[in-house]
Amino acid sequence: MKQLHDQILDVLRFYNGVDIAESLALTVFEDKAQFDHASTSTVRKHFKKWTATAPQQEQGTGPGLSQRYMYCIQVDQRALESVLNGGPPEMSRGFVNLIARDWEPVYDPEEPEEDPIEGCTEYDVGWMMVSSRAVMVDMYFILREWLRWHGEYCRAPQVAYH
Repeated sequence: MKQLHDQILDVLRFYNGVDIAESLALTVFEDKAQFDHASTSTVRKHFKKWTATAPQQEQGTGPGLSQRYMYCIQVDQRALESVLNGGPPEMSRGFVNLIARDWEPVYDPEEPEEDPIEGCTEYDVGWMMVSSRAVMVDMYFILREWLRWHGEYCRAPQVAYH
């Protein structure tokens, strides 16, 4: 978490936005019994449940339409090792899993099947591996535009480096 926070600060410094750093809220769920070896679909279900009430509790508003409530980050063992072994934070080659809250599988008989990822043979599996340096602020900024997920999506094991 410290490395992610430091990388966010580096990006904010680059964009001259350090003044918003104090208001940055990172909500972390780390219940080992629930999340150790959890699939992305398990994390997505938990995130959907949390986002059903979080915007009202945090901001007194209706449905949360900001990236905070549309995407979550999962750091599984593979991602954690990539971050820890990815080099210094300012040049890290580590990644995290970025999960789209509202993704649902859509079977298209015209679409060729891909190698299965967590049992899904669709091209878009609802999550992607994103550079830990780019996930916040860059990727969250890019994904603020409706339907940008489809343009930015990279199927694992590729890593998005925006």
